Amino acid sequence: MGKVSMEKLIEDLNDVIEVIEGTKDKGETVFAWYVFNDHTLKVELTIQSIDKEGEEILLLPDPKSVFFIKEMISGLGTINVYVPKDLLIFSAEFKNIDEEGKLKIGFPTLFKVHDRRGWDRVQLEADVLALFELRGKTWNKKVFDLGSGGMSIVFNKTEHFRGEIQEKVENVKIKVGEKTAYCECTIVNILQLKPYMLENCPYGGTRVSFKFDNLGSDSKDFLEKILFSHIGLLKDLS
Repeated sequence: MGKVSMEKLIEDLNDVIEVIEGTKDKGETVFAWYVFNDHTLKVELTIQSIDKEGEEILLLPDPKSVFFIKEMISGLGTINVYVPKDLLIFSAEFKNIDEEGKLKIGFPTLFKVHDRRGWDRVQLEADVLALFELRGKTWNKKVFDLGSGGMSIVFNKTEHFRGEIQEKVENVKIKVGEKTAYCECTIVNILQLKPYMLENCPYGGTRVSFKFDNLGSDSKDFLEKILFSHIGLLKDLS
């Protein structure tokens, strides 16, 4: 398969699927990656199958990553994937994960090709913060990971987060430095964390996944820049 031009990749989902199919046929490695405040975490996978009719992609993790995948990815609303050989970055809906760690995702909902000559960065020395009110309590929390369709936040055990799945959260602000995106959210997953699973939660905690609702075009564009411009992303993954 010849290399698809960057312009077509950005504009045409069919060309993105063509790249993904070529990557599968060659058995090349891809990475699932997550935007953290302090660093970017990656998990190595291969593409096992592509279901065009069902619009689903099945990914198989490296055996060493199965435990982490099963414990952590199941809380996400979206998965971010990087295809190194074609410099393709895409975000897709998380579907499910089986006992072997096989990860099923939807077709890409957001995609770009990295151009090393002119990468539009958002300055993320500042934390990615989510500000919202829920059940009379105001929260100002770092975003644990970010996708095109949602985010997750980790609450330590002493914070006593009381939200429930399918609960609506209105007037959410997502801030990076002086810039802010506005949206509503729905809680789609609540995952209890074991002690020491995360360094900042030695006594355990709760990882809550939020789906973005009613996201305006300006806020969507802003979140896309955050998602695809995280400091260290391609430095760490290349």
